[in-house]
Amino acid sequence: MKSLKGVVDINRAFFEQTAQEYLEQAELYRDRMLNLFFENFVFRLDPANHLPVLEIGQGAGILAEAVLRSGIQYTAVDHSATMIEIARRYLQRHVPDRLHATEFINRNVFDAGWSHGRRFQALLIQAVIHLFPKPTARTLLKRLSDLVSSHGHVWIATTESSTPAEGYFIDANLRRPSEALRGIASFRAFYTREEFLCLINSAGLDPVRLIDNTDAERDHIRKWMILVCRKRS
Repeated sequence: MKSLKGVVDINRAFFEQTAQEYLEQAELYRDRMLNLFFENFVFRLDPANHLPVLEIGQGAGILAEAVLRSGIQYTAVDHSATMIEIARRYLQRHVPDRLHATEFINRNVFDAGWSHGRRFQALLIQAVIHLFPKPTARTLLKRLSDLVSSHGHVWIATTESSTPAEGYFIDANLRRPSEALRGIASFRAFYTREEFLCLINSAGLDPVRLIDNTDAERDHIRKWMILVCRKRS
């Protein structure tokens, strides 16, 4: 296994190479993801709460759009300045009047400084937790959940695999292993359903809803597990 710094740096390079694709693909599944998020999560947020919602690795910004449309402050942490710019462009297109309610932090999520003294009413980790080695993901999720206020909610998603695995893969495809930096490769962990539920439990979170979601808009169909969780008191 490579060092954590190596994993983070390789993944940042991968996303900076593929950032434009994220912006283009976001329009393909935007409506489906917005519907899922509004139906299953947004009603759990409190617009009267002064605390923002925190997202780790915001991608193109679809979930950010939903949070902002709901009149809630939004904060994102992303190690890639390129991906932050992609999200800004997406939000400028869809919610230009709410950009003032956004905060983007261009930092490595493992750097403790960005979160010092901060609290959030909810946490979003869409398609990110699997970018880290599994032991690291467990530690990170616990650290992030500690930033959420008591009984706050967490939205977290990853693809479901019949076989647990982790390593470097091309296009996050379990059938296409690759040595680091050979082709457009990134680090990816693959979770079984049981593993994913154990990860959630280890972070002091209780699942309140499990959504099975098929990604049918892109070239290869992926089965996603989306968990809506509540932080234990």
